Amino acid sequence: MEVINGTLNDATFHLFDEVLDEVYGPFPQYRNFVQKVNPHRAYQYHVVTIDGKPVARCISYMNEEIKYKDEHLFFFGNFECIHDQVVVKFLLHEVEKVAREHAKNVLIGPISGSTWYDYRIALPSTNPVFFTEFFTPPYYKELLNGAG
Repeated sequence: MEVINGTLNDATFHLFDEVLDEVYGPFPQYRNFVQKVNPHRAYQYHVVTIDGKPVARCISYMNEEIKYKDEHLFFFGNFECIHDQVVVKFLLHEVEKVAREHAKNVLIGPISGSTWYDYRIALPSTNPVFFTEFFTPPYYKELLNGAG
């Protein structure tokens, strides 16, 4: 397992989009509902690969305007992952490392930089998602809770 970090303009950014093939392969219609990247707050992208195949992704975001109890926060958003707890822990460990490098001790996600973009996952429900809300696989709650 390997993590690839970069900026939105890097030559390897195509791997970020290729994660969607793994996550939504059986459900291609859901790709239309995947959240867009907030380029104004994006810091880095992070992609986990297994044997060269991209299987998880997120963007780390910095927004100095959002504070909680006088703490400067670090965010991750645009989260997509196969159903594998080891993979998500590997991905978020990398994001935590980047946050610490910037002296941020609180990591919150998924939020794509601000609440003007996506800032939560829709939990499984018998109700349809809200009009502007994006689809998320039902196992995301389990993955994110398991990763802390």
